[in-house]
Amino acid sequence: MPWKKTLMRILLDTVTLVWWLRHDKRLGGQSKLLLVEPRHDCFVSSFSVFEWRLKARIKKLKHYPDLEEKITANGFQLLEYDAGDSKYIPEFTGLSWNDPFDFGLVSQSLARNFTFMTSDRRILAEFSHRLRLIDAGNDGP
Repeated sequence: MPWKKTLMRILLDTVTLVWWLRHDKRLGGQSKLLLVEPRHDCFVSSFSVFEWRLKARIKKLKHYPDLEEKITANGFQLLEYDAGDSKYIPEFTGLSWNDPFDFGLVSQSLARNFTFMTSDRRILAEFSHRLRLIDAGNDGP
């Protein structure tokens, strides 16, 4: 395999993955371009797989028995979530919400020095000062 210079390592949040797999129009065109750019390494966390399966169990998301294969077939790499990925969670105080999935993925992005692609307005507002973020639903410059 020829050597490639990675421009960005992008971690998708779960909603971004849902939008991608559903070909949802809410996923912005700029985000789609970033996700197919071969010089970017795009990842889906095992934490998102866990969240998807929990939500599929209660019928909030479609159940895919082959979810991991769908992820990799779409060009994304699976990223295992380990104990070190949660190290920033205790710092997330004074926020207006307590979503463990949001905090787990934000912490993993910080721990691994990834850019985080999300459409979550709370994350985009509260973490822009310490995390590289891409607004998944924005088609702006």
